[in-house]
Amino acid sequence: MNGFCRRSPRRLWHTLSKGVPPFFLLGLLLTAVGCGGGGGSPGPGPGTEPPPVQEGWNRVTRYTVPPQKKWTFLVFLNGVSNLDPYAGLNMNQMEAVGSTDDVNIVVQVKKFNSPRYDPDFPDWKDTGTRRFLIRKDNNRNRISSEVLEQNNTVDMGKADALRKFIDWGVAAFPAERYALVIWNHGAGWRSVKGRGVSYDDLTGSHIDTIQLPDAVRLNGRKWDLLAFDASLMQMAEVAYEIRNEARYIAGSEESPPGEGYPYDRFLAKLVQNPNMDGREFGAHIVRDTIASYGESSSITHSLLDAAKLEGVAASVNRLGDALRSATAQHGSAIAAARSDAEEYQYPENHDLLHFTELLIGRVNDGGVQAAARDVQSAVGASLVVNVNGSGHPNSRGLAIFLPSPARYRSIDLDQADGVGPLFGNRYIDLAFAKAAPNWQSFLVQGPP
Repeated sequence: MNGFCRRSPRRLWHTLSKGVPPFFLLGLLLTAVGCGGGGGSPGPGPGTEPPPVQEGWNRVTRYTVPPQKKWTFLVFLNGVSNLDPYAGLNMNQMEAVGSTDDVNIVVQVKKFNSPRYDPDFPDWKDTGTRRFLIRKDNNRNRISSEVLEQNNTVDMGKADALRKFIDWGVAAFPAERYALVIWNHGAGWRSVKGRGVSYDDLTGSHIDTIQLPDAVRLNGRKWDLLAFDASLMQMAEVAYEIRNEARYIAGSEESPPGEGYPYDRFLAKLVQNPNMDGREFGAHIVRDTIASYGESSSITHSLLDAAKLEGVAASVNRLGDALRSATAQHGSAIAAARSDAEEYQYPENHDLLHFTELLIGRVNDGGVQAAARDVQSAVGASLVVNVNGSGHPNSRGLAIFLPSPARYRSIDLDQADGVGPLFGNRYIDLAFAKAAPNWQSFLVQGPP
């Protein structure tokens, strides 16, 4: 495991000086055209003409819309950050499986122009954005899938870029079920000063939490699975924002390593059993992630049933009211529980269930204890599966924003005072804060 991980790049920038061993990069370079590899299935088969070319895009390879398949797996792979070396790694993992008669594996990728390490392998010579249907090959050192479309002006930190990728991918590769992975850095709900999701380092842009529902909306239906191959995104505030757009949500409370998901592991299972639903597929992603890194790691990953998240918000709202009422008498015990609850790379992010466990054990107040148990019941109903390595022994599957009042005010001022690309949404703008106003009031009025 190396020094890069998928949290906000501003917290990571110092790791760039460590460099990346050249042998890692041998397998990570991408190519704009097919350049050999181990056989595999052909591109899209006979069918109707593809959707009209979107503005700014050019069709590189002629293709047709294949018949409806069981699954389309879409990856919005924003590699223009210090995660750039892992874009090729993950795409090669996808090519180890490849699209089949039942599964489409579709990627939109942008990355830095790569230095040359293999004289027989053409460099990725620009910072253009390319769309692929991933086909199987047996070469882990190069990408052999053909580029279908290319655009040299895409800002992958814009919600509209994600929206257009989804529109194209769904129209060009119809399926009974759809999964979407957002691949890049992440930082939970916050957006100022390098916080949000999908950072484009060439433009300074990123997608704010409150932009996500419109960006990921799948017209006429919900995603069977929406997953974040990014840091710190499995928070109540983020999941609640997109609860109406997906059936199941997979993500991490912590910052996973830069290598990200083990795509070859869980895609092989999907190809083997394309009749699985989003719940089963998401559970494979969660379990294969910890299996890949080991139980002695700091990996956290969970799968949420989005239909149960309104119950989570309602229970947290009741807990906020109980905590606010008990602060005068039990403030020190509440503050201690807040401080000791499992925390993550951003220390204001704490595990929600561990916090309730500490409240029940330390705060001698019937109202607080009853409300904490209600939260445990609601979160338990929403959690399909949770895994955690020994580095986070008290991770239960869902983080929440839990700062002291002083820290809340400081962060809120940062959010409000942002300008240009640093401007971000404030906590009160979130759907979760509106659904749980007593929780937001507790964050403001709780113990110091």
